[in-house]
Order: sequence, then structure tokens, then C-alpha cells
Amino acid sequence: MNFLNMVMSLFVLCQGSFGFAEAMNAEASTDAALIAPSEIEDPIYIDSTRSASTSIRAKKRKENSPASNYEYSINLEYQAMTDIASQASPQAFLHVFDVDASLNVFKTFDVGINAGIKYVSLGGDIPQDSIEASDVTLKTSYSKRLTNILSLKTGLVTSLPTSDAAKVDGYEAIETGFLEMNIRVVKGIYNIVNSVAAGYIFNRYNYSPGTLLSNPNSYGQYELVNVLRMNRFMSFDFGVGGRVSHTLDGTNTIHFENQEALNFKYRQWHVTLSYSNGTYADQSDIDLWFVDQYRQILGFGIVYEI
Repeated sequence: MNFLNMVMSLFVLCQGSFGFAEAMNAEASTDAALIAPSEIEDPIYIDSTRSASTSIRAKKRKENSPASNYEYSINLEYQAMTDIASQASPQAFLHVFDVDASLNVFKTFDVGINAGIKYVSLGGDIPQDSIEASDVTLKTSYSKRLTNILSLKTGLVTSLPTSDAAKVDGYEAIETGFLEMNIRVVKGIYNIVNSVAAGYIFNRYNYSPGTLLSNPNSYGQYELVNVLRMNRFMSFDFGVGGRVSHTLDGTNTIHFENQEALNFKYRQWHVTLSYSNGTYADQSDIDLWFVDQYRQILGFGIVYEI
């Protein structure tokens, strides 16, 4: 496998494969677990093992004044991930540095932006020209608590490709709509988060000049995540999901995945250790819990709240 194929393979497998650390605060809001697939760096995630979960995200907001209806948050984020099932040597790691900024209005409406850089390292070396910009992500959402145990969140996420991989494949933008339902089963201890999403990918080409494969143009997915809060500093999340992606040549691909994440939170620091595995399956081959020897993504992430 040459270097370019190795890098592209790792991007496909590993883009943003962190778990569900937002779910640490699931009791208080619907900013838990699964939100929107366009959090993923590159549009090629459509044919990856990546689920709809966001990267770990610190959601503590600071009011401009005691009586203010406007709150903001700015977070610095680092993510590292690798496919532990890969037979390639040296081992390839994807590193992502992001800045995430968001504004909350009346504790109901959210708008935000995420941008940064990423690079692939091979063993301890960083290949020349490996560093590039991540795709810019714009987010808006509306949250509503319906009862003491049930809350909903819906929104729209726009991904604007700036990375080299997205430019080569001809992706121009991704529009994703999502709906999330957060059920508080045991107050302060156990939540269940259901998430559905659908997205459309705007393409410049019917076939990728880089891979010569048909580009995806739409997808739909569902995920269920269990959030177990062990104490004020630690939580554990585990879930399953499925996705159907449609390509411009009329092909539909089904994908299943399970993910687990251990989350730590102390003051302004958030740390997540995650593991995910998944594979594609034919219509008749459905198994929601499995180990895929070709795609087992181990991830580490840290967030600092400014």
C-alpha cells in the first residue's frame, strides 16, 4: 500500500471516531451523545465506520452578565485515533486540532462553528505535506425539554470542505438535518439517547477522481446510545447504530457499528477514551454487535474550556 492510499484509508476509517463524552451532561440537556454526522471532518465518512457521534465537546457556557440571555463557549480540542486492526507498518495515526465556538440564546437556540487542522503520522514521523486544514463546520440547533424525563433537540449542520481529500473527490458541501431524543431513565445515573439524521452531499463529480468510485450523495441513519454516569467525574457510553448511504450510480450501502467510550471530566478538562468497530453488511446479514477485524478504531481526545 503506497503512502497516499494509506493516508486516505486512515481518513476514511478514523475521521472523528470519538465517542459520546457530551453525554456526561445528559441529565441537564440534550447536548448528549449523538448529534450530527457532519461533525465528521471529511465527506468521505459516508463510506467509513464513523457513526453520528460528535467528538468530545465541552458544553459549559459562560454568561456575559447575570441577567444575560446570551451565553457562549470556546473550546480547544485535540483528537488522536488509529485503526488497531490495520496490518500496515508503521502504524498510522490521525491527529486533529480544533477550535469550537458556540453561542446559546435563551437557553434554547444554539449556533456554532468548528475549524482546525489535522495530520497523519506514521510511527513517530510526520510525512511531508501531511498537515492540512479540517473542513469547516457550521451548526445551528433548537432544544426543548418536554417533560421531566424527556427532551428533544433538532438542528441543521453544514460542512464546508476545505481539506485536500474533500477537494480531490469534488465535495462542495454537506447539509445534515437531525433529531435527537434524550430519555432520563434514572436521574443523574442513566440516560438513553435516540438519534436519527439525514443528509445530502453536493458533488462536483459523479465519480471521485481520487478513488474512481461513485461519490455518495445522500444518507440516512439511526443510533441508540446508553449513557451511564458513574460519578461526578466519570461516565461510560455504549451504543449501536446503522446507516444507509446512496451513491450517484444508484448503489445503496448498509453499515452497522457499535461504539464504547469512557469519559472523564474535571473542572475545565474533558478526556475521552473510545473504541468503535463496524463493517458493511448485505441486506440479509444484520448483526448489531460484532467485532470487525478490519476496522477497529481506538481513539483519545482531550478538550479544554477557555
